[in-house]
Amino acid sequence: MRPGRAGVGVLVDSFHWAAAGADLAHITGLGPVAITHVQVADAPADRAVAELTDMQRLFPGDGALNWTAFADALTQAGYAGPVSVELFNPALRALPAGQIARLSHQAATGCWTPAEAPR
Repeated sequence: MRPGRAGVGVLVDSFHWAAAGADLAHITGLGPVAITHVQVADAPADRAVAELTDMQRLFPGDGALNWTAFADALTQAGYAGPVSVELFNPALRALPAGQIARLSHQAATGCWTPAEAPR
């Protein structure tokens, strides 16, 4: 099955996008039908792309990702669906659940303005 068919789509993950070189064309080339969900997490500024691991994921806005460019690429691709924070960082996951939820919401909504954010 290909993206665009019922029940099939592409998940765009900001952390993996960064680890793959943060090429905007990787997102803009997908188009609105292909993208079915977006996961966001930041990448640490002190790591080379080849050194990034899921355990280093940060709250959006706490690392080196260009969130304006990421949001603009989603907008150009026509994405208007859900966005969720995905963390595997053990230090962040050790926080109380309510604090993780609050910090995730603040981070995700702070990365781009509502006019830029996918709806």
